[in-house]
Amino acid sequence: MQNRQMKAKKTRSKYVCGKKLNNGGMSLVEVIIAMTIFTIVAIPVLHSLTTAAIYNQKARKRQNVTALAESVMENFKGYPIGTLEEDIFTGVDGAKKLGLEIANDSDISFEYADPGKKDSEITFKINNIQRDNGQYNIEIKATPSVKSETLFEINNASEERDATFKFDYSKKYYGGIYDEVEDNFLSKAAAIDGMLMGYHEGGSFYPYHDEDGNQYTINSKTFELDRLKILKREFIYKVKKDGEDYVVTVSGAYIYQLQKHPWYEKAAAATPPPSSTEPSTDTSDEGSLEPETSTETVPTVGDYVVVPEDRWLQSYVHYMDLLDTSGVHDGYDIIIPEIPMHKIPVYDSTGGTHDARDDEIIKGMTEKEVYRGKDLQRILIYFYPAYKGSSGFDDNFKDVIKIEVAPEVEKEFKDNDRIIDCYLIKQKNPDMSKTQLTINEGKYKFDVYGENTKEIMRIFHNFDENIGKDTGTVGSSGIKESEFNKVDNYITTEVFKTKKVMAYELSLILYQKAEDGSNGPKLTELKGTMYEKYREYGTP
Repeated sequence: MQNRQMKAKKTRSKYVCGKKLNNGGMSLVEVIIAMTIFTIVAIPVLHSLTTAAIYNQKARKRQNVTALAESVMENFKGYPIGTLEEDIFTGVDGAKKLGLEIANDSDISFEYADPGKKDSEITFKINNIQRDNGQYNIEIKATPSVKSETLFEINNASEERDATFKFDYSKKYYGGIYDEVEDNFLSKAAAIDGMLMGYHEGGSFYPYHDEDGNQYTINSKTFELDRLKILKREFIYKVKKDGEDYVVTVSGAYIYQLQKHPWYEKAAAATPPPSSTEPSTDTSDEGSLEPETSTETVPTVGDYVVVPEDRWLQSYVHYMDLLDTSGVHDGYDIIIPEIPMHKIPVYDSTGGTHDARDDEIIKGMTEKEVYRGKDLQRILIYFYPAYKGSSGFDDNFKDVIKIEVAPEVEKEFKDNDRIIDCYLIKQKNPDMSKTQLTINEGKYKFDVYGENTKEIMRIFHNFDENIGKDTGTVGSSGIKESEFNKVDNYITTEVFKTKKVMAYELSLILYQKAEDGSNGPKLTELKGTMYEKYREYGTP
């Protein structure tokens, strides 16, 4: 009996539903094969994840390093050399004004290449910078230019009552600007190809093609650069209120447009002319019964021909932000989508009127705050003119300055019989000879507009003066006198005081700090320019 029970138990353990069970588990060979397959699949996946993590980490570090360098450069350029020496590069508190955290006063310093001369190269150093779990050293070399020029200034400038804007002179404001505008436009080509190189009509999309039958796209090879026209350079100053403080901001941009560009379309098969061997059946002209002949070349289907010029492409109006070189804020205005591209009117700059369209175009421009305080009395604008280049500029290219005063500020000044004085002080371009300057000044065009300024703002300026020579005027004076309380023109040398200035070429290098505190690998380098009041030779 007991034996039969044990036998039945064994039988139950080996069979389920009549099927024999395998209680042996996986063999060693099967385990090894499974592990091998898993390893083959997992290693590339893990490697790609690791690589992506490392790449992202490096990208974040590069971005942080670049942002750090740019911040230090901008803060550095905000101080004159004397202040940098006497107040900034003196210790921990000075470093904080550059936005930096250091441990010891000795970590920040400067030295002259020739201690006996104030116009020799200066090297500024900031070491042991703590930022984003990293340690860095920064070295800034300020090399004075051999050129010196005259800066026209106004007496008794005060940070408490004057909103002052002095932008550095550079190629951004004259030389090479067309190349930058061209690069700016072509850099957006991918984004605007669909907009510019195709149109919708009757619910169908018609791409434009070149003469070889390829769909037309904008690039440096097919783009006719002489049709890219710079229309104007515009600065907008805004005076507004923030709580009890008056705030003055400035924006700047070059505005340009692609003015009519040819495009190609596939030719339709033309109707063949009457055969030369068959007489014409047209009896409308009784005096001519000779057969008609034609030498006209008939395009065949598939040929690409240039469309009539009145249907050439025209682009939106674009702008290139002057205060933000990243290109993030560069843009174009909004045209009604239903208007075919070839029917968009070319921007008309002949009237020289700043209107709502201009405001729409440059809505996204960067605003730089140049004043914040309770006692605003003057706006001081030290202005380097943008002269019309030999090619790539609209015939009516000009500088435009618009000063907008918020309605609440206008009302407050009117109620209290207060006046804002605005000084527009044109400066000499230090990279131009006297002859070049005189010629360009003779052709110079500008407009100055005001909004809510009629009763509360006076303009004092030297814009009508040709600053390249002792006498003479500019090509086109355009201050809208009816929009201001008072407009007075002055001769620069008689009214505004002059000071010698010196250009410093800046080179900022950010290093990874080595273990011994010295400069490790170079992480990034920036270039810049700043202008200083001229200092004679002598002991620092």
